Amino acid sequence: MNVAGVGALFGRALRIESRTWRSHGLRCALGAVLLLMVWQQAEISWRGAAGAALLGTVAWTGVVFFTLFGFSHFASAITEEKEEGTLGLMRLAGLPPPSILLGKGAARLFDALILAACALPFAVLAVTLGGVTLAQVLACAIAVAAHAVLLCGLGLLCSTVGATLQHASGMLTILHLVLFLAPAWLWAGLRGVEGWTWLSETARIMTGWGVFSRLSEILATGWNGSVISGQAFASVIGGILAFFVAWGLFDRFAKDGEPAAGTPLRSRMRWKRILSLPRAPTGLQAIAWKDFHLTCGGRWVLIAKFLVIALIAAIIALLWWPTSEWAWRDLSIWTFAIGVCWLVVEVAAILARLYAVEVRDRTLDGLLLLPVTTGGLVWRKLAALPRALIPALTLMVVGAAGGLDKIFDGLVKALDEPGFWTVVATVLYFWSLCAYLSLRVKRAPLVMAILTVMVTWFLVSMLGGILGLFRGSSDGFLIVVIAIYLLASWGMWMAIPGQLRRHGER
Repeated sequence: MNVAGVGALFGRALRIESRTWRSHGLRCALGAVLLLMVWQQAEISWRGAAGAALLGTVAWTGVVFFTLFGFSHFASAITEEKEEGTLGLMRLAGLPPPSILLGKGAARLFDALILAACALPFAVLAVTLGGVTLAQVLACAIAVAAHAVLLCGLGLLCSTVGATLQHASGMLTILHLVLFLAPAWLWAGLRGVEGWTWLSETARIMTGWGVFSRLSEILATGWNGSVISGQAFASVIGGILAFFVAWGLFDRFAKDGEPAAGTPLRSRMRWKRILSLPRAPTGLQAIAWKDFHLTCGGRWVLIAKFLVIALIAAIIALLWWPTSEWAWRDLSIWTFAIGVCWLVVEVAAILARLYAVEVRDRTLDGLLLLPVTTGGLVWRKLAALPRALIPALTLMVVGAAGGLDKIFDGLVKALDEPGFWTVVATVLYFWSLCAYLSLRVKRAPLVMAILTVMVTWFLVSMLGGILGLFRGSSDGFLIVVIAIYLLASWGMWMAIPGQLRRHGER
């Protein structure tokens, strides 16, 4: 291993991160959120164990920040070098794979731990408010730090294998679902199923190794456990193993991308014979065709989504087959709710890459030469969404068919509630952020949109709590929030054509 090279990469990465607004902006955002937490707890300090509520809020906020932060921060360690074409220069300089991984990963982990350190003074302050001990604060800090090590290792692995940041972030998302969500789901579903005890016990152990289970245990009333637990050891060991796997796969996958403009599009078109893409339409309809087949995945991705739905249905039929009419109705309602969540997430993911792909592939200047205004170009690209959303819409229709009367009654009641319209406005605000940030943020616009929505909602709720707007009727406050969200969404969509023109002129 080239120790001098590791130090050079570490120092270079730290200098770059220290000069960007992104890292400083995240620290300022986290600090502002934590200050509002302390202010809110000071307003209700008359109640008992106020420190426990503050520590829980700080700990869970830190985990959410770290998880979303890792999708772009850790997953871009190697992919940014691929996209900039500098990975080959590092190899020519005599840097072996472990030096590159360690130099880039250590800098990202150091920056993430500095972000976590911003929350530590606020967590210690919770001890003075009562209800928690210093051991609980240290246990939470160790759990979050170990989780950061795991995220760093997984991020390096995905960044090594993925060709772009979007691919690496997608793989990291799948790993999160497999490691943190799937074990808890299997444990909950197989606990009472005969013959599957071994799988249920394995899922229970894996669930206990997760940071979410560990924080729930630490923050429980009367906790008196060890500061360092199996979760910390499992997370650190998992991060180290992921590092070694990335090392083994480095020579196979870590290669510079093609710098020529339009190459990613041409490389995808080479698969036309295998994927049997239909003939492209002529005229402006070709814009939506290109986005559906080459950006959204086309019909093969639609088939894969339907296969995922069939697999989930088979698992439910095998393990949780309903035995009564009420159980079928509840399952239908849950299916409809999952379809709605799927629709929200998939629209956001498509919007986050619909314009970012054009910027990355340098094809915006060609699109702007078409006989259509920039506003018309925006809407023609959005025409690719309906076909890409067929699986989510199908899931919603299937769920609504089984519990239509209950869903309809709930929807009629929700239309009179400002809270329902607040959720709708928040979703529109989230989608608008995804589209706008895809032209403004280089790394993971979807993650930045999620963080922005979370911070916005947190600040709004904190402000409402501090001003006492939730003690009586909050309808007026929610109406103001809805108006602000809709106005912000309208402003972002109006700004997108101008952003497209600016990128096309570069």
